Formats: sequence, structure tokens, C-alpha cells
Amino acid sequence: MREAQEIANLVGLTNEQKEQLLELAVETTSPAQLRKQAWKILTPEQRAKVLAHRKELAAKRKELEEKRQQRLKKYFGDELQYAQQANKVIREQREARRKQLEAQKQAQQSPATGANPSAKASSAGGQR
Repeated sequence: MREAQEIANLVGLTNEQKEQLLELAVETTSPAQLRKQAWKILTPEQRAKVLAHRKELAAKRKELEEKRQQRLKKYFGDELQYAQQANKVIREQREARRKQLEAQKQAQQSPATGANPSAKASSAGGQR
């Protein structure tokens, strides 16, 4: 969303274009369809600015990824692939523990709510 506003400010949308985009946003639920329709609203100059901005962002992402790879290579050397596999295993274990804790919390909450109706039933049975 922030990137969309940044691009809107970059290309200098007219009030009419802003209104058209707002109407599209209300009518359209698919982000891909919204982008396709929004592209049609832009002038050729605005499209060129958007494309240039996308290229800049792609170059920045590529540069950051290269720096990340260099940093990993520096710390792990030739064992980079081993470290990446170990990190993957650690992430999977962490996710499994998180899911297990969520399941335990739900299990603890379910009997607590289920115990109240049975308590009411036993107390009602004692009043006969």
C-alpha cells in the first residue's frame, strides 16, 4: 500500500485520475485486475515514470540480495549451503512448536467452555 502511494505521488496523479482509481478500488477485489485497470488510467509519461521506478526498486533489491549473499559467505564460508539447510530446519521446528502451542491453547479453552454446561447439567440434576 505504501508503495502504491509512493508511486501515486511520483507520477503526479490528477484529481480525476485519483477519483477513477478510488472507484476502481471500491469495485475491484482482485489486486491484479486493479493494477491492470489502473495502468489504463495512466498517461504514457506516467507509465514511463512507473516503469523507471520499478527498475530502480528491482536494482535496489538485487543489490541488497548480493550484499546478503556476501555477508552469508563471509560468516559461513564454504558451508553456506549447510547453514541454509540448518536454518530451514530451525524455522520448521519453530513453526511446529508454534502450531503445537496454539493447539494446546485451543484444547485448554475448549474443555473450559465445555465444563460449564456439564456443571449446569449436574447441578440441575441434583435439584430434582
